[in-house]
Amino acid sequence: MTVKSKYCADNQLENLKESLLITVGKMLSENGKKKITDMSDKDFFNYIVKFLISEHSIISNIEIRIVDQMDKNIRNQIVRHTKGRPRFYCQSSRPDWNNGQQRDPNQKTFNILDWNAEAFREMTRQRLCYRTEKNTRQWIEKVLNDLFNDGYINDGLQHHDHVLLNAVCFCAVPNCVYRFGCPEVNGCDWFENNFFGKINSRGENIINRYLLYHKMMGRDFSNYLKEEKNWE
Repeated sequence: MTVKSKYCADNQLENLKESLLITVGKMLSENGKKKITDMSDKDFFNYIVKFLISEHSIISNIEIRIVDQMDKNIRNQIVRHTKGRPRFYCQSSRPDWNNGQQRDPNQKTFNILDWNAEAFREMTRQRLCYRTEKNTRQWIEKVLNDLFNDGYINDGLQHHDHVLLNAVCFCAVPNCVYRFGCPEVNGCDWFENNFFGKINSRGENIINRYLLYHKMMGRDFSNYLKEEKNWE
């Protein structure tokens, strides 16, 4: 599997900031562009996360690409999510392109999955749910681990691609974490069992809630963010 920033992260933030300024009748200056390239990793991360959490429409400027050979059944569960204009390039299942032989429904196929941040967030809200088919949820967890491990903070790097991947990963949480409770008719009680008594109100800092979730999953973002609670 390859998970990467589809375009240069600095350019993606530049597009995001330009879109934001246009909404208030301003233009992005050359000095504004320089401020982006001069940002520290922590500042870049927090700037991206701020807009991802606020769900401003401009987050569609942020795009990632996943290239993977995956089981067709998992692929079908992923590509059914079409919110936010994702784009998929999937290996064909046509038998006439396979010497006339019927395709195995469980065969692995090559795929490119292009997501903007809005579409990716919407998909992970559903597919990280513990009521999702286990193989599909595990595939999404692998994607998030790749986003985290390929991108984890390295202050010695000037390029911000790794930070962008981490920010997208940080804001990918299951629906119960996103909504502070399970919206399903027949829930699994995972959120109640893991969050109640640690995060006590819907109004508590969303950052804390996301931090706690990712720590449970083995992804610690505390080098980017100062934690306000001790969950140990």
